[in-house]
Amino acid sequence: MSGSEAATSFVPATGQVIDHFPFVVGRTPSSQEQRPISDVDLCLNDVVPYRLSRAHFAIQWQGEKIIVRDLNTHLGTKVNDTYIGHHAPRDIVELRPGENLIVAGGDGSPFILRVVVSN
Repeated sequence: MSGSEAATSFVPATGQVIDHFPFVVGRTPSSQEQRPISDVDLCLNDVVPYRLSRAHFAIQWQGEKIIVRDLNTHLGTKVNDTYIGHHAPRDIVELRPGENLIVAGGDGSPFILRVVVSN
């Protein structure tokens, strides 16, 4: 996993190997907020007005497939060209083999992650 400049400061230059599921990506909570209920594996810094939720999306297994699940966020998530989330018709999408682009926080968000699924 690697991605945009907004995301790469939190991901090693060589990428992040996802070695457990679910793998949750979210925003670092402000000092006035509680930590999210679920554990967040990758916390990204965001500023007001927030584009990311504290627990924004999860990469997980579903049967034989690896999927991305939007965690009921306000601005949603885009995986490749498919929108998922609260205002979309569905909240999950399958990752395809090879490179996938995940945009967390709606159109125009700087939080773009590149996820490579090995065969």
